[in-house]
Amino acid sequence: MKKEPLNNFSDDTRLLFVDCYCWECGANNVSDPHHIFGRGTKNDDSESSPLNLAPLCRKCHNTVGKNKNEKRYKYFWKTYFFLQNNGYVFTAKEMSFINKYLK
Repeated sequence: MKKEPLNNFSDDTRLLFVDCYCWECGANNVSDPHHIFGRGTKNDDSESSPLNLAPLCRKCHNTVGKNKNEKRYKYFWKTYFFLQNNGYVFTAKEMSFINKYLK
């Protein structure tokens, strides 16, 4: 039996980024939503927030670990402004995520 990944993004969250390009290389074939700050724990689902998603193509997702810390905030701010510019209303989950990672 295949184990379900911890803190997968919901379909609604994935749909927010459906027409995006890869935020690393600009490719149109975005297929791998990247958890910017990791997947979290079972007790804290703030990592499933849309603020934790960076749309990447498979090639870039496979190589993101090489400069992970350096790219974290680049991806976060790109996601933040993307959501804001598209009228997304930040919820308590997003505020929890911001408080946890942007202290």
